[in-house]
Amino acid sequence: MKIDSDHLEALALEKSSPRMYVSITGHDAIGVIDRKTSTLQETWSIANQGSQNTPLALDEPDHRLFTVTRKPGKFLALDTNTGKIVFSIPTVSHADDLTYDERMKRIYIAGDGFLDVFKQNDPDHYELLERIPTSFRAQTAFLIRELNTYFVAVPHHEQQSAEIRLYKILP
Repeated sequence: MKIDSDHLEALALEKSSPRMYVSITGHDAIGVIDRKTSTLQETWSIANQGSQNTPLALDEPDHRLFTVTRKPGKFLALDTNTGKIVFSIPTVSHADDLTYDERMKRIYIAGDGFLDVFKQNDPDHYELLERIPTSFRAQTAFLIRELNTYFVAVPHHEQQSAEIRLYKILP
């Protein structure tokens, strides 16, 4: 399937429907795709909040799609029923990873030099719990819920050796 853009990024799949979301980074938008027909059903612009949206995560029970813009660094929550942005707050710049932990109701955003941890108070309200220093361009990450551990890949840069950092998740 073709999408009119020079830059696509993350995907998020709904389990309860044939909908799939894609970051149409080249147009500062989110695309809604019907997986059964392989067609783009809707496009939701986020250009008024920032540009270069990259990662996506889904809170399907609450009908929320999360994304992050890179310029400026902004965490957004969208209503998947309407495409409207229901929440927006500054976050780490140059984010490349976003994870939603439905069990803890937390959002983890790995970006340039920091890991931001947000708490979901309800589907329309989030607060920054902690900003944890990481390293230059340490923006690739992965949560293993069973281990209560968030892994961050740190690239080699100047005197910093490449490494994997582990962050324990506490209640």
